[in-house]
Amino acid sequence: MDSMTLFVASLAVSCIGALASILLIKADNAAKTAGCLIGAVAAVLSFVAGIQAVLGDVTSVDTIVFFPFAHFQLLLNQLSGLFVALISVLAFAGSIYGLNYFDEYPGKKGRAGFFFNTFVASMMLVITADNVFWFLVAFELMSLTSYFLVVIEENENSIHGGWLYFVIAHVGFVLIMASFLTMTNFAGGSFAFADFRATQFSPAVASVCFVLAFFGFGAKAGIIPLHGWLPKAHPEAPSNVSALMSGGMIKIGIFGILKVGLDLLSASGVQVWWGLMVMVFGAISSVLGVAFALLLEGTGSIFYGMFAHFLINGFSVIITALSDKILPLTGEESIAAVAESMTTETLVNTFCVYAVVAAVSTCLAGAVYIWIVKHSGRTAYLEKNWKGSGEKKVSPVFLIGVVLCLGFMVWRDFWA
Repeated sequence: MDSMTLFVASLAVSCIGALASILLIKADNAAKTAGCLIGAVAAVLSFVAGIQAVLGDVTSVDTIVFFPFAHFQLLLNQLSGLFVALISVLAFAGSIYGLNYFDEYPGKKGRAGFFFNTFVASMMLVITADNVFWFLVAFELMSLTSYFLVVIEENENSIHGGWLYFVIAHVGFVLIMASFLTMTNFAGGSFAFADFRATQFSPAVASVCFVLAFFGFGAKAGIIPLHGWLPKAHPEAPSNVSALMSGGMIKIGIFGILKVGLDLLSASGVQVWWGLMVMVFGAISSVLGVAFALLLEGTGSIFYGMFAHFLINGFSVIITALSDKILPLTGEESIAAVAESMTTETLVNTFCVYAVVAAVSTCLAGAVYIWIVKHSGRTAYLEKNWKGSGEKKVSPVFLIGVVLCLGFMVWRDFWA
């Protein structure tokens, strides 16, 4: 069975799980069990499909569904397959975890199962959609389903966090839509991503499209200054949903930047300043993300708020690393060339770069934190609530890990 057949089957199973949760909504426990178990099966199918695509089983589908002007087009290649596989792992874990965890939401288990399954399915569609119309439909569905999961407790904090997320998500949606419709206009009015790949846009048009897409997907991923929703929405979502949002949804921001810069605009050539822009925003967000997290801990704020700011740091470190991929590319190099370079050694090196950059950015964030404390007049209060002197030491294991990562990078680049 090819990867696309498995993938479409996983989408169908997710829809069955969502429908079962709604039909059994009066029987709370039955709805929860059906939604979670069926969701786990869908995750297994999509994981196998993603792995097959990563290993070279690139497949697509092109058919008419509802609207003749916008063909229902899906593409499962190495890049989308990698993201499908990763999100499938999180979806499986979240489904199994939800069997017990959704008991925390009595009377809302059917609703949770419905939105959980549709949220996973919409993320899968965003990753594989190969048409502007269906990409935007799936993207909006992803935002709406995750919003209803954030506000599921229906208290003041969840509604406030959900509203902030809703607004920023739709700001990003408008920017992405503007980017895609600009490409559509200069690609003869076609909604098909395949026509974007074949069109050589002028440098000015390509740059406008990339910048719009960068900030649009950056809003979904929480890059500073569009990060405000992360520390507000993440604490309010159910834990397994929060894991899917942090490990899956915000990484779709990275996917979107890659897709537009290295795939849809591949015929136009990548301009050097795109990579520099990504690097600058990544570096700034990396440092400030950790600084805000330290400040939250120092003022006695909750753990989830700190975690959300560390997510901003993690995303920013990744896009900073991506700038290294974007800078040297030319118009002849496509996403396929990047996929072919993803050997085991490259992945290990990427992890090492992540570890070192995260360590350096954390140290810089500490300096920013100290500056904020000294200039805010709250030194005494923060020192009282900060960790004791015995807990300020750097872990030897952490230092050894950084040294090993640096050693591997030096060995790979100079001696290997």
